[in-house]
Amino acid sequence: GIYVLITYWGKWKRVASWILAAVIAAGLSIASFVIFQLPLFARGGYTGSIGGTLDISQLWTHFLPVLFFGEITLPPATLSSLWLVIAIEGAIGLYILWRTQRRIALLLKTLALVPPIMLTILSLHLNIFTPRYVLAIVPALILIIATLIIYLFRRQAWSKALAVLVLGGWLVVGGMSLRNYYFDPTYAK
Repeated sequence: GIYVLITYWGKWKRVASWILAAVIAAGLSIASFVIFQLPLFARGGYTGSIGGTLDISQLWTHFLPVLFFGEITLPPATLSSLWLVIAIEGAIGLYILWRTQRRIALLLKTLALVPPIMLTILSLHLNIFTPRYVLAIVPALILIIATLIIYLFRRQAWSKALAVLVLGGWLVVGGMSLRNYYFDPTYAK
């Protein structure tokens, strides 16, 4: 919604069509809530079933690595050291995308930032602060990182080596996560 308003500001016919679609979607969502969730709230409230308490610093230090590589498949020390690398790669990828295709950069940035912001706001009242509630941002984050890799690969030879290093590091960490998940009983559910 935010993306549509920013991108199509001044094209009121298109914005009006989008608002109509959003009103229909909101009506269906409200009906779904009333049918499926209202009885749960009426019986004593809903405080959140699975999740943690709000800790804003976890959006970077915990959520980013967990969304890419899984929560229980890597040692905590490895997970806590990956967030800075992911954040730097994402910021560079978003900057590159912003320079070349602003609309796509705005869309991906909106898709990647709005759900965690909404989760943070909801977590002020509900005990739901966990990465599973923002899994929808992963495709946007992957596209931002992929932009960086493709940009680097299309440049000089040293830049191609850096692209291979970034992609190789990503695949190695992902492979470690999968190996731990399937073959190490320490990380079994």
